[in-house]
Formats: sequence, C-alpha cells, structure tokens
Amino acid sequence: MPVIFYGAGAYAASNFDSLNEKYNPVAFADNDMKKHGTEFCGLPILSFEEMEEQLPGCMVYISALPGDFSFIGIANTLINKGFDKTRIINLGNLKKYISCPYLESSMNMSGSEAGFCCGLEYVEHPPLAKLEVGQHYKNIAKFEHMREEIISALNSNKKCSCTDCVHLKDAYWEVDRKISAIVLTVPTLCNFKCIYCRELEKYKELPSLQGVDSTLDFFDFLKKEGYITQKTEVVYAWGELTIHPHSDKLLNAVGDNPVTVFTNASAYNEKLHMLISRPGSRLTCSMDAGTKETFEKVKGVNLWDKVCDNLLRYSKNGNIYLKYILLEGVNDNERDIVGFIELCKKIDCRCVYLSRCAYEDGIFGTNALNMLDFFILKAKESSINIVMPEYIHKGRSDVDILQ
Repeated sequence: MPVIFYGAGAYAASNFDSLNEKYNPVAFADNDMKKHGTEFCGLPILSFEEMEEQLPGCMVYISALPGDFSFIGIANTLINKGFDKTRIINLGNLKKYISCPYLESSMNMSGSEAGFCCGLEYVEHPPLAKLEVGQHYKNIAKFEHMREEIISALNSNKKCSCTDCVHLKDAYWEVDRKISAIVLTVPTLCNFKCIYCRELEKYKELPSLQGVDSTLDFFDFLKKEGYITQKTEVVYAWGELTIHPHSDKLLNAVGDNPVTVFTNASAYNEKLHMLISRPGSRLTCSMDAGTKETFEKVKGVNLWDKVCDNLLRYSKNGNIYLKYILLEGVNDNERDIVGFIELCKKIDCRCVYLSRCAYEDGIFGTNALNMLDFFILKAKESSINIVMPEYIHKGRSDVDILQ
C-alpha cells in the first residue's frame, strides 16, 4: 500500500531522510493550496482530494512533530473530512475538547518553575507550577494537576490563565499524553543586547552549577519514568548556551533525543555541531538582519562577520534554521531582506521563522506589510521554507502564509 506524507513543512524537511528510509513515500499532501502542484523534497505535493483520487486507499503518515500545532491541525483536517482513522499510521487515541498543543505536550522548565509555554505573545501571565528540589513525584503531580485544572476550566467556560489565548482549539487531542518537547531554561549569560529583549537583566550574573544539576536531575527522572521518550525534543532557549560554563554538561544530557538549540552563533561549539547533524535536531539563530549595519543596530554588538562564519561552519552536515523578527523602521527594507535570503542560501538554511516582536501589539503599518510580502516572495524564489505565527499578519487577510 503506498504511503503519503501529510504535511510539507519544517519537520518533514529536517526528518525526511530517516522517514523516507522507513516509509518510502510516493508523494506529499498538504492543506496549503499554494503548495499544491509543486514539489517538496523531490516529491509532488497533492491536495487531499488529489490524494484520494490518485491514490485511493493509501496510508498516511502525518509528517509533523506529534502534539505540535501542525500535527494536530492535520489530524483534525483528516478526521473532519471523514478520512478512515485506520489509514493514519501515527494517529494515536484521540478525544475532542478545547486545549492547545502547549498544554497537551510541552513542558517549559525555568529554574524552580515549570509551565507549558513561555507566554509572551500568548497570555499575559502563563501558568506555572513551583518545583521543589528533589521532590520529583510531587513536582510532576503538581504539573499534571495544573494542566487538568486549566483544561477543565476551558471546557466549562470558567476563566483561567489561558482564557483567550490565540492557540486554543476545539479539536481532537491524544488521550495518552507524552511530552513531545521539553524546554530546559537554565540560568546563563548573554553577550548580546538585542533591542527587543526584556530579559537582559537576567543574563548578567554568572550561573551556578546547582541550578544546572537540579534541572538535569528532574530531566533524568522524567526520562526514567517514561514521561518523555527518545522522540521528545529537548530545547535549550534563553541566554546563550555556547558561553555557559557548563555547556558541555548540558549538551551531553540530551543523550539520543533530538535537540533544538537557540543560539546567537557568536561562538562555535563542536559538541553542538555534532548534535545538530542528527535527524530531527537543529540550531536556530535569530539574525533579524541582512546587513552588518542593521545587525549591529538590532543586536547591540559588531559580530556580523563572526556569526556568519560560525553559521557556515555549523552548516557542514548541520541542520540550521534562521529567524527574522520583522521590526518596523529597522529591518523592514529590501536591502536587509535580500541580504538575509542570500545568507540563507549560502549556509543551506532549511527553514526560516518569520516573526514579529512578541512584546508588540497592534497591526503592522503599510511598509512592514509590503515587506512581509516581499520577504515571502524572495524566500519562495529561492525555495526556502517559511514558518510564520498567525499573529504576524494581524489585520491582513490576504497574506501568503506558508506552514
């Protein structure tokens, strides 16, 4: 029976080699009409209707991270269209209610607290459970109780910390929850002074080993007890991991899990390079510029050449994603966008996250919206995959969103 990969996006791009070897797909399918009739990873992209007409009875593998936004979106599309669930290879046991992918399958550990997301553009005060050092069973019970209370409130019209979040959906969710992504936020330093960062004060003091040990101790407990599996994505974010005095200890803790490391790439780390060469792992760097002058204005440091050189080193057998935070009046111009796209091509960047500052509200002005369209056009011309959050195009219904 032929196999179709449903979802031609970032996850499929970074995991295609290993998934292709296991399932040998004959085509992709995708919900985005603008992708239909094009190719992705050398295979044609079909619509749902074309898939059913050309390959009746085919099996479908949802080519997205289990529990993630894309995975849930695809699963719900297929179910709502009456697709036979037994034909979906990796569907799982589902139940319909109001929730979001962060609530269902993410854990964000930050020092002595654990939540589901970082909040920022989603909710003003994200829910957090206080963690007690060494009290692992008690801590996971607190975390799970907090989740159940929130989901219960959302489904009984009671106000809670997640009420009105843009990511809430009345959809089908997996009953047998596993943590698909765990964010390990450890105290660290940062050598940049980004103009949009509100966390600068947190990253001025040298971190202690105690905070690292307590975080990794709880992480090991979650592994041993089966709350996370070898498929769980480990994410290192906030601050700059490559200049952390215990960076090797933190990177070694990943084991065989896929890893995503958010870095400014001002320093090269051989261990990190080795990790991002594995399927499903990647380095993500927020460049936010395509010229040396704008980079210094946004980042507060004159390190454009060094960062570009390090990204080029990492790109040799490494999976690199870049991010571009569109800032009105700063980097919303053709020169920076063209320069950024050229950098993507030079380092063989597999995917670009196009975003806006999480702390800004309101609607982009005319120039920023035009540059948003220009950015997407240039990326498409160079066959660069773009991922964008919904809130970036607030007030614009005709923007071309590539998932």
